[in-house]
Amino acid sequence: KKPKLFLYDVTSSYLERGGRNYFGEYGYNRDGKKGKKQIVIGMLCDEYGEPVSTEVFAGNTHDAVAFPEIVRTMTARFGAARRVWVLDRGIATQTNLDFLRAEQQSFLVGTPRSQLEAFEAELCTRDWQQIRTAVEVKCVQRDGQTYVLARSKQRRAKERAIRRRRPPR
Repeated sequence: KKPKLFLYDVTSSYLERGGRNYFGEYGYNRDGKKGKKQIVIGMLCDEYGEPVSTEVFAGNTHDAVAFPEIVRTMTARFGAARRVWVLDRGIATQTNLDFLRAEQQSFLVGTPRSQLEAFEAELCTRDWQQIRTAVEVKCVQRDGQTYVLARSKQRRAKERAIRRRRPPR
């Protein structure tokens, strides 16, 4: 089976004990455990959420740096088929997007809210289109790329719950 859609993300895990560990390094720590060595773990899943591959990187490896290695590994493993890569904002650097374009790979990326302003005028003139129950989108075509603004009742409820749990500033 050759997956056509890949979902990729990176996380880190800190090392509780000292000792010799080839990958253990100090780096950006997602767990808030300052002063502990960590490893970076990349996991690639197929369109069904099933793990296809995991990679371990040195603890000081930035997410975006690890990504091209994963693409090359999957190309070697499954061939040079055209795939859709779904990336979060941390991996979707301009360098990585240029890399995917050069490799003729398709991708879907979360655009930061700060960039929404650039599309505001066009989005205001479009109607919401329902694509699934409780999911609506607006699309903008620009420079050969499609930008999609999506909203869902479930996501709205999740973000409200997160804001309610956040301690007051």
